[in-house]
Amino acid sequence: MSKQSFSLLEGVITVGALVTSAAAVYIAWDQAQTMRVEQHASVFPAIQIDPIEGYSNGGGLTVGFSVENAGVGPAFIGHAKLYKGATPLLGYEEITRIVPSDVDIQFEQLTGRVLAPGVSRNALKLHWREFAIPQEKIDGVYTSTSDWSMEVCYCSTLDRCWISRSGQRVHPHRVETCDQPDETGLF
Repeated sequence: MSKQSFSLLEGVITVGALVTSAAAVYIAWDQAQTMRVEQHASVFPAIQIDPIEGYSNGGGLTVGFSVENAGVGPAFIGHAKLYKGATPLLGYEEITRIVPSDVDIQFEQLTGRVLAPGVSRNALKLHWREFAIPQEKIDGVYTSTSDWSMEVCYCSTLDRCWISRSGQRVHPHRVETCDQPDETGLF
């Protein structure tokens, strides 16, 4: 009789040990998931693309795009593209054909660069340096650039990638990887 109660006691202890072990494994797994999320959040880049528009009498007219990393981690820029409607603009000559004459075009190479947190770059800046710009030219500039947009694909240090677009009022779209940059593109 004592042998049977001893077996029952062993069985209860064994089940208790299994439940405790399973709980410990679950807690360890849950902590690892939480740490992984915190690790990604600690290096999360967030690219914001803002339009540049400015006119001052005597200072000229400026339009373009500014790219800023508003996140907490570095952004590895996979590619940056400029669009007119749905058509990519691939070169300096295309821009000069679209916008009114006498424009000073400045652009900064972004593809392949690393943008640190809090850093902003003027990716594209079109500037007309005239003392008094006729209203027709101002209207022409805004008309020719009104449907322009910019797209930047970037990755974090942990190889998570996103695409951000100008004028976007939602979070950047998550992608698996950034496309290979186009050698004929501006950025």
